[in-house]
Amino acid sequence: MPGLGAGRRRAPRAREPGLGAGGAVAGRGARPPGPARGGAGRDRRPEGAPPGRGGRGAVRAHPVRRAHPARARRPGRPPPGLLQPGEHERARPPGPALLHGRPDARGVPDGPVGPEPGHRDRHPLVLWNAAPRDPRRPRYLPRPRRARRRDRRRLRRVARPHRQFRSRRPVSALPERFWADDAWVLADAVRAGSVRAVDLLDGVLDRIATVDPALNAVCFVDPAGARAAAEAVDARIARGEDPGPLAGLPIGVKELTPVAGWPETHASLVYADRVAAHDDTETARLRAGGAVLAAQTTASEHGSVSFTNTPLHGVTRNPWSLDHTPGGSSGGAAAAVAAGIFPVATAGDGGGSIRIPAAYCGLLGMKVTYGLIGRGPGPFNSSLTPVRGPMARSPRDAARYLDVVTGPTLTDPTSLPKPAAFEPGLGSGAAQEGLRGLRVAWTDALGGFAAEPAVAAAARETAEALVDAAGMEWVDVAVDFPRPGMSWGLLSSLDDMAWHMDAIADRLDDVTPVYRLAYESVRAMRPDVLLKAIRRRAELCAASAALFEAVDLLLTPTTPTPAFAAEGALTGTLNGEEVTLFGLSAAFTAPFNVTGQPACSIPAGTVAGLPVGLQVVAPRHHDAHCLAAGAVVEAVRPWPRLAPPHD
Repeated sequence: MPGLGAGRRRAPRAREPGLGAGGAVAGRGARPPGPARGGAGRDRRPEGAPPGRGGRGAVRAHPVRRAHPARARRPGRPPPGLLQPGEHERARPPGPALLHGRPDARGVPDGPVGPEPGHRDRHPLVLWNAAPRDPRRPRYLPRPRRARRRDRRRLRRVARPHRQFRSRRPVSALPERFWADDAWVLADAVRAGSVRAVDLLDGVLDRIATVDPALNAVCFVDPAGARAAAEAVDARIARGEDPGPLAGLPIGVKELTPVAGWPETHASLVYADRVAAHDDTETARLRAGGAVLAAQTTASEHGSVSFTNTPLHGVTRNPWSLDHTPGGSSGGAAAAVAAGIFPVATAGDGGGSIRIPAAYCGLLGMKVTYGLIGRGPGPFNSSLTPVRGPMARSPRDAARYLDVVTGPTLTDPTSLPKPAAFEPGLGSGAAQEGLRGLRVAWTDALGGFAAEPAVAAAARETAEALVDAAGMEWVDVAVDFPRPGMSWGLLSSLDDMAWHMDAIADRLDDVTPVYRLAYESVRAMRPDVLLKAIRRRAELCAASAALFEAVDLLLTPTTPTPAFAAEGALTGTLNGEEVTLFGLSAAFTAPFNVTGQPACSIPAGTVAGLPVGLQVVAPRHHDAHCLAAGAVVEAVRPWPRLAPPHD
């Protein structure tokens, strides 16, 4: 038996006489014998023959090809002389076969196809769907399916070039309302690669441009330096490195904290042209932790008062109510964080300058144990009462910030060893367990000043929710500190004037009236006043130690009143008495700057539409209790992350 495919040949079919040599209609007659191709006994298909059984995909011979065989495979239109009289002479219509410079005679005809009106707006790929065929024109059959698929793919690439030239750089999915997210959420998104640090920075710069004009909370912006830092963070992530816990987080820096190359004005016209030569220890550690130092926030002059209004920068306003102050001295930091400009900001507290603005703006402000954040180099490293700290929206934001910046430094002789990490203690259930069984005392009157009834009631309600949720117990104990305002006032004034007295002596007209009064008071002091201040401090520390032997936490209102007016009179009435508002606001906060204890302000609702705070005070080195208390309150009485006008 002969082998399959060997010597076998299909009998040719009879066909009618054609139109001439090579002019027979393709697919209608027998194939003339030719050289074998692809196997024994298979003839090469002549030009114009169909590529498959039954003539599928065949192209009828064009008269031009019959008359000019040499031009049969050349693209382009037929010679003008061969067109019929009155025919429209036009070039070969472009088609997908020419997209890559390869003409294909099977898909696109050499000459005009169909009546002009029938295919004027049709793509060459679908010419077989044109208007009724002119019998004088050759008809073109559909192309093979594989060729049609290929042309469709080419057409899609032409119609949607963005798919062909799409960037391979990862797309940053910056949340639509990123400004309302916690700092730790944004930092983790950058570390995971789902958000680029550069895009997060651009979002913050946009917020500065759109939100800050009404607040005046930002006094200096460094877009070039911040962009370089953000790009460095993205580059490290691209290399598979971890930039740090604050990766790519744009941070606002209080203008009393030095940043190399930035203005170092201390919010005073006296130092308006001074530029910082180096980073502070805190800002250097923030950089090392992956943070992006983006801008500078406003403060009161030399951090001296609890409102933010200076001749250098003007009035800073509260995002909850533009008619009210955000507090001071870290007023710009609090206003910027509460308005969603920065997720977190640096701050400083010498008598309540973190906690008072936090209470006025509905934030969490943490003052750590004196010495826990090393200071310097610079004059601030010898201050007797101020400490650095974060202005944050949540306890976890503050905890992560502190885990980066705490620790000793050689430039600060009072700095303490780095404590255990704070953030792990705020996990699910950990905060409650850390507080369970602690003894708690309450007071709404301290140093001879009592809080307004509405403020005291709001703070007390939050305090009871905290104690009940954490399983703590109330202790009824008298809370009385001997003249805390006097010792704090003397220490802070002497400490401040030690560095600025000579600079402002000839420029008293350039400083605020309050600071001028402090200058004149210090100059009039007798030499033994400092000794009295030191003695008062020792007495206050002894009273605090006795109290905290009987209790583990002290809860108070953060301030006696809500925020007062941003401009206008600085005096008012409290419980029917005339008082100095900016001095009164530190009544519950300043004593613990003298004793060096940790304390934080936690949002405790609103009074007359303005936020108020609950202050949690712990013994020295028990900063974790303050943050844990904040986490418990956040769980049982969540507070708004942003001021309502910016939420």
